[in-house]
Amino acid sequence: MSALRIATQWPDAKVALVSDRWGEDTTSYHSGGFWEPYTLADTPDDLVNRWAGDAYKHLEHLAYAEDAARTGVFAIGVRQLWSAPGRDTPPPTWCNIPPDFRVLSADEARRLRPERGPSPPGTRAPPIAGAYTFSSYVADMSRLMPFLERTCEAAGVSLHRGVAVRDCDDMQRVALECVGEGGRGDDVVVVNCAGIRGGSLAGNGGDRTVYPVRGQVVRVQAPQVKHVWFHDEETYIIPQVDSVVLGGSRQVGDWEEGNREEDVRAIREKCEALLPVLRGAPEVRAWAGLRPARPSVRVEREVIETDRGALRVVHNYGHGGAGVTLAWGCAGDVMRHISALLAP
Repeated sequence: MSALRIATQWPDAKVALVSDRWGEDTTSYHSGGFWEPYTLADTPDDLVNRWAGDAYKHLEHLAYAEDAARTGVFAIGVRQLWSAPGRDTPPPTWCNIPPDFRVLSADEARRLRPERGPSPPGTRAPPIAGAYTFSSYVADMSRLMPFLERTCEAAGVSLHRGVAVRDCDDMQRVALECVGEGGRGDDVVVVNCAGIRGGSLAGNGGDRTVYPVRGQVVRVQAPQVKHVWFHDEETYIIPQVDSVVLGGSRQVGDWEEGNREEDVRAIREKCEALLPVLRGAPEVRAWAGLRPARPSVRVEREVIETDRGALRVVHNYGHGGAGVTLAWGCAGDVMRHISALLAP
């Protein structure tokens, strides 16, 4: 998102997108791609609301564009259920971003869940004490990411695949190589969007506050599911273009990226208990990845001294489980930091 926003607003800039992981090898590709601020720790509410509001408008634009089918972005209704009374009082600070956010009574909340057959054996319907509903957007990342790559290339962004950047010296070397002959170190800015590895590309020995929050998901075929469903913060059902994402897990400090059968089984059981129509839905695939978390999302500028001299960097990492929710908004702040770094 940052590369595209920069290239679009500054068409004369030479923009390069560098990564050792692309497409299906990234965390983003397999995510639910759903707009709602989530796992953001102590990030200030005013920043979350500004970034999320900007991203909401951009997703709306993508969902209703002429080529919307290619973006994988579509509008959807959300049903967020809570088991504890008063959990939705007061409502979240971002509630004014969707145009139709509404807090439901306990009776209305319980009536939201359709009673279509019994819950699976050994399970029971989860308790429902309250809920809110709102309109949101889902970005099917298996479609949006290729769309963004094509759009970046059309905007003049050069894509450098399979390039690993391990530290700040590496980062400066790669940046200067991308600029090519005629480029100068004093007109180069690197945007650090390295996710879970973003801390290793920070100055002063690195940012050690970054930590993983492991997330396990299961994709199933369930075309009859037309809403996003959440129960508390650990159970979610998110329709995609050709599948439905079931989740999830929130395992702090866990670096395991492989699937765990016990997690897959637990996710299916709790999602089927919430929405019995999912029982028996054919599994497409299971996947696990690492959300890049820290005490607060970091969108800041820094000048780092390396063996090659001063390196201007804008950090943009630590988005937890809210990458799609914040990406376009954070990209706007990235541009403001770039302007400040290049100001005479």
